[in-house]
Amino acid sequence: MGITEKFAHFVVDSSFEAIPGEAIDKTKAATLDCLGVMLAAVKDPIGEIITRYVNERRCVPEAGVVGGGFQTSAEMAALANGTLSHALDYDDTGLSVGHPSICVVPTALSLGEKLKSSGKQVLEALIVGYEIEGKIGFGSTYSQAERGIHGSALFGTMGAAAVAAKLLKLDVHQMRMAFGLAASQVAGLLKNFGTMSKPLHAGNACQAGIMSALLTKEGFTADPDIIESPQGYGDTFIGKGNYDKEKMAAGLGNPLHIVSPGVTVKKYPCCMLNHRALDALFQLTEKHHITCEQVAGVVVGVPKNMFPLRADATTGFEGKFCLPYNIAAALVDGRIDLGTFTDEMVQRPVIRDVMSRVHLQVREDVPIYSGSTLPGRAGNPVMVRLEDGRVFEHQVDVPRGSPEAPLTLEELCDKYRDCAKGVLSDDQVERSIDMALNFEALNDIGELMRVVTERRLR
Repeated sequence: MGITEKFAHFVVDSSFEAIPGEAIDKTKAATLDCLGVMLAAVKDPIGEIITRYVNERRCVPEAGVVGGGFQTSAEMAALANGTLSHALDYDDTGLSVGHPSICVVPTALSLGEKLKSSGKQVLEALIVGYEIEGKIGFGSTYSQAERGIHGSALFGTMGAAAVAAKLLKLDVHQMRMAFGLAASQVAGLLKNFGTMSKPLHAGNACQAGIMSALLTKEGFTADPDIIESPQGYGDTFIGKGNYDKEKMAAGLGNPLHIVSPGVTVKKYPCCMLNHRALDALFQLTEKHHITCEQVAGVVVGVPKNMFPLRADATTGFEGKFCLPYNIAAALVDGRIDLGTFTDEMVQRPVIRDVMSRVHLQVREDVPIYSGSTLPGRAGNPVMVRLEDGRVFEHQVDVPRGSPEAPLTLEELCDKYRDCAKGVLSDDQVERSIDMALNFEALNDIGELMRVVTERRLR
């Protein structure tokens, strides 16, 4: 049995009753976090444009656009919701996949609303989605920088197809067809990192997953062994010799990817590669009561290949990928939050001055970043030199929000509240938190989607 067929059997045969409670809890937490970052993006230019674009298409009303105040087709809702989920780079990260939730959660919510799926059905679909994208990534030796394809779109499109097929109750043959169709729609170029196009990669993946499953249900066909076939998904996107079908299948469902290695929830709304250095810097400034005015210079250790980080930024979106800017903003403002990443904040003269004092030092002992949940990883050493000559050094290997150092439930809910502020009313915020954390009790996830779609605050 080939790997595509094995994956198809796993998706079809999985049942909510057999899912461990830990997996359910982690999936609910990831869903709440992803829903929160969608809401946070509603007023961002990316969110405004994609929402307006989808609204103007005037499709049949089947599913809500988060924070948009309207419904559209499930596919178009998934396009918008998926783009919203990655617009601020505040979404979770995970082993080899890049950003696990952005391609599966919007898919499940959008198609699940159309189908009037229960919370249990959506959770079941989400878990198989995380599993498929996670196991494909786990069995691949994939370098984004070399191949130029955004890993989140590469693996997430297949995860989205699994989610949609599970909700539509497709059989094994149909599931294989859906994988084949989805594989032909993988898209997302690294050259677009730092632009509005990056979050569209997630929206495209969600839309492709739903379309693939719906077309398959109507009898559309594709190669049944698309992952392992010559000139198929694996050979073309990952590269011949760069993926191991046996490793992909080993441990399928045991442990579930959402449990181990799990996902890392972001504490800061920027590229994950900034987070260890930021944690280290904040711990130094707090412990030694360091103010920005005292700092003569900061040196941050980085690997030779620091992709996708950049050394400079002139826009808020570029700032999310600029380590010197994050360090400077942390020193000047004492925080990194949703307000940090605007063009005006990046272009402040004081920020440009402090950025000139931040130096990136290429070090052989700092490994190339290969996933926030891989063992044996090391953080970015941070050295702060003060005007009085004192020098402080610190390194954080495990950032807050990672599976080993998770945010508390209250911290997760507070992040959601901050993200939803200005979009939903206080009542909507608390109701949606309660529904998300008790997802399995929903008879129809439309109950939750109506709360987060209706925008009462303008």
